[in-house]
Amino acid sequence: MRSSRYVADVQRRRGRWAEALAIVEEMQQRLATQSDTEQLLAAARAGIYLDLGRPDLAHRHIEAFAVASQHSARQRHRAQVLRWGYGLATGAGIDTAAVVADALRSENLLQACELVLAAGQAREPELFSSQCAALIARCEPEGLRLGLAPLHALLARLAVREGDAQAAHASVALATQALLQGEIGAATPLAALWLAQALRSLGCAAEATLQARQAAAWLTDRARHAVPPEFRDSFLQRNPVHTALMSWAA
Repeated sequence: MRSSRYVADVQRRRGRWAEALAIVEEMQQRLATQSDTEQLLAAARAGIYLDLGRPDLAHRHIEAFAVASQHSARQRHRAQVLRWGYGLATGAGIDTAAVVADALRSENLLQACELVLAAGQAREPELFSSQCAALIARCEPEGLRLGLAPLHALLARLAVREGDAQAAHASVALATQALLQGEIGAATPLAALWLAQALRSLGCAAEATLQARQAAAWLTDRARHAVPPEFRDSFLQRNPVHTALMSWAA
């Protein structure tokens, strides 16, 4: 059970949504006789549906997982990430400051990255560049490649907001390098969007548009080859990050 959920989550992180959903659905069929099937599979399915631009389908799975995770701090944080994702997808505000501050003190770096990347998507992120830089410094020795590109891009965006153009340019360079060297996955569009926003704020309009267009081309390819046909339109048009990139590129 646990290994199958892990495999599904890895496939989702790598941008292989059709494969991830197939693993979850096969697992659900195997466990159909168990009363707690919904809770066992809820987090994996909710994450996939949020990526695919279907918060309406994700909602009940998020709440089922939240109920099942009440007695585990680690799982409660995961439920929080999913709830923030739902709020972002439906245009609701999210209150992140206290949870992120707690996560940044945690030894669980992967969880801290997930919370910070979700919090960074708020209209006005309750984050400082120093917090993001400290998290990056902890992640780099651990080889968390999938998180480095969006973290560097978020740091660039935060540094621009704080008026530190030199730090922003340095983070833009690191984010660009991480995108070129890291494994392409579900975090790629988010990294590209933040990178494009930082570049635009730094007066680099052509470079910003190039980042958006490259990300939009990747999304279009993923929609064609790695997303179930019934979710292709929502993947491109209802996921807020994807929608922003597709609109920018157009």
